[in-house]
Amino acid sequence: MQDVTYNPGIDPRQTKEVLDQAKEEFVEEKQTVTKDSEEKRWKFILDNHPGVTVNEINRWKAQFKKIYFINLGTNSWIFRALSRLEHKAMQMDIIKSAQASQGDRLAQVEEHMAYQEALVRRCVLSPRLQPEDYSALEAGTLDALQETILFHSNFLPPDMVISLTEEIV
Repeated sequence: MQDVTYNPGIDPRQTKEVLDQAKEEFVEEKQTVTKDSEEKRWKFILDNHPGVTVNEINRWKAQFKKIYFINLGTNSWIFRALSRLEHKAMQMDIIKSAQASQGDRLAQVEEHMAYQEALVRRCVLSPRLQPEDYSALEAGTLDALQETILFHSNFLPPDMVISLTEEIV
């Protein structure tokens, strides 16, 4: 069997130089592509959120550690996760109102929708909606935002949680 790593017509030092140069060009191209796509994402976010600045986004990141962006149909949203303390306070509010309307299905639906709206008001950073704006949204928008916010707040499906679990050996 012939040794395929040896080519008597090429100086091995020259081969290394060619490979190093190709590697550098690849890394530079990858950085350019990454930078271009990042610039496009920033442009899209800022174009779709008038009044939001890069400085404001950086302040949000400093305050909330992580912020997220999602595009739902014709609307885009910048949001943050819900903290444990906020979740606990919202749950206490639900319990108090549920006790007052025990067994009333209509009241339960209203409580669920009130929870969604409170969650969106608390966690969506842009656009800032007023309660009267909710009725103009597409029907599933608040459900999608709720699920997305809760997911990024680590409310994960049990199967996913189990798949993330590893034994320490």
